[in-house]
Amino acid sequence: IRLKLCQLILTLITRCKSLDTLTLLQPYFTEIIIFIQIQLRDSYPDVRIKACEVINQLCHISEYELGMKYYCVALIRALLPSLRHRHAKIRAFTISTILNCIIIPDRDKYRCAGGEAIVDIIGFQEENVLSVSSFYQSTVTINYLAELINDNSSTVREKLVQMIDVLLCDIPDRLDHTTRLLPYLLDLLTDDIASISQIAMKCLEKCGKLYEDEHKNELIDKIQYNVLEADSRINTLKSFPYPFTNRPSYSIRCFMKGYSKRFIYALINELTH
Repeated sequence: IRLKLCQLILTLITRCKSLDTLTLLQPYFTEIIIFIQIQLRDSYPDVRIKACEVINQLCHISEYELGMKYYCVALIRALLPSLRHRHAKIRAFTISTILNCIIIPDRDKYRCAGGEAIVDIIGFQEENVLSVSSFYQSTVTINYLAELINDNSSTVREKLVQMIDVLLCDIPDRLDHTTRLLPYLLDLLTDDIASISQIAMKCLEKCGKLYEDEHKNELIDKIQYNVLEADSRINTLKSFPYPFTNRPSYSIRCFMKGYSKRFIYALINELTH
């Protein structure tokens, strides 16, 4: 019955979209969101997948953009437990749904409406900062990205690297999240599956190109006159480590130089935890 109800809502949305009568469902938008949010925790896998399909459909309808802007963060938080589901199909489907919720535009602030939930996905919590709820109940933060990077399913890891690619290169407020997401991209560079490492490599190249476009005045002289940084300790005769086939471009090196020092100490602290 729960599966049929989700299918009914999806059919209603699809039919109203084809007839250009989406305004008929707007009075019931909140009820639809609440119902779908409950189904995201259903014990039956097909119900979760169908609920994700409904959310994906809502995310791609411009008429519901304003409503989704206010509900996307709550939907992402409801989706997070599904990232640890035993079925790889559900984990992969959840990653795609979370990405669709994150990239919903907040046009007033020129940012992604769901960007706030990225902190929850990586389980980040500032030192010396406690939430009010922690005084009344125990709170546990989970780094879902760290778990997904080591997922046994290559399909899940490929969906993950595609999501990180979009978050690092395509969203308006990508600079706010680069420091938090870049370590996971570097980890995926060394993935055993070649297609995944290639996507991560292309993402890193796009990040370098974006950095070059944004800092053109700082880099143009060295790039045009080929006056690039060199180090006598570099062994140019030795083959490059996988997945590199040649030395990364100067813009990529500058990009990594600027961001790596922001998270390197955090990584060292984790090693000595």
